[in-house]
Amino acid sequence: MADTSPRTTAQRKLAEGIHNSPYITAQRKQLEKLSGGTVQLQAWSRQALDGRQTDVTWATGSLGGDVVGLHMEASPLGPEHLQGSPPQSGEQATLMGKLPTATTNSNENKYIRGHLLNDNVGGPGVAANLFPITANANSQHHSLIESKVKNWVNVDKQWVHYKVEVQNIDHNLNKGGKNKYVDADLKCEASILDPTNGMGKKNTISATIKSELGSAHDNDAKKTQDSGFRAPKGLQAAVYLPLLSSGSNTKVYGFAEKLFSVMKQLVDYGEMYTVSELLQRMDHIQGFGPKLKTLFETELSKLLSGDTGEISGVLSTQDKSGISRINKMAEQIIEEIGMIVEEDYDDETRASLIGD
Repeated sequence: MADTSPRTTAQRKLAEGIHNSPYITAQRKQLEKLSGGTVQLQAWSRQALDGRQTDVTWATGSLGGDVVGLHMEASPLGPEHLQGSPPQSGEQATLMGKLPTATTNSNENKYIRGHLLNDNVGGPGVAANLFPITANANSQHHSLIESKVKNWVNVDKQWVHYKVEVQNIDHNLNKGGKNKYVDADLKCEASILDPTNGMGKKNTISATIKSELGSAHDNDAKKTQDSGFRAPKGLQAAVYLPLLSSGSNTKVYGFAEKLFSVMKQLVDYGEMYTVSELLQRMDHIQGFGPKLKTLFETELSKLLSGDTGEISGVLSTQDKSGISRINKMAEQIIEEIGMIVEEDYDDETRASLIGD
């Protein structure tokens, strides 16, 4: 079932607003029509975080009567990426119609439209970002490279350099031929960028994923080991909630970004209050009673030592509902906190912590 929570609905509307803006619409049309050229989409981003934005370049060619993606480079790729999507209906229909795609085939004997930039880190499901690979190669790409990139960007809030190139293309798409195929290699490389060292590359992983009809290649994983290095998170990136693919059923629960950021500043950074002290003084918000306050304090206290308002643990159905209700009250809670800070300190302190 689709995620219809208030937070996700708001994020989806924000993404749709950006997607439908004149600038992005023009870029998307350019990307969709691109054949044998390159395009750089510097606004493949919802907003700047800590002075940086996701910047992606694609290059394409033609194969079997359709546009295909041949090169993708994201430099940088960050958590504010746009929402990606599964392959869209009709994309590369002519090409895929010539290849074995039956779902009953084994993974090495069927083709799918593989993303160059994964849809959970902003990859669009359009031809310029897709290339036909075997389901086996797609699985290898995900396990060796994509899963790590998704974790770096969406969970660890890192800035990443990520490049995928299609190489060594061999194909037989003749009209009368029975054994039609497209064989190719995906050369992939990803690195965490270190803002404390001029955005230098660290923790580089790489692999060449072989896609060959009828062969279940076990690709070399030696260069895909995560060293564990993580760059310091920017203050804005640390509390940002990325948008996953529009085709994803994954639900991420957590507190509204601004609410978590305000509480982080007051309780963790500034050590001005404890969560309990603030909640005891909040008595003007209708519906924000003892049960919700206890849930808020319990879950928030677990998160304040970290850098994100996302809740990684398992929540009961009742608690999930409670988190959603708290987020609906986020602006009222922040306003109430502002009144407390102004009463205890002054208007300037309130404005510096919470804003006008």
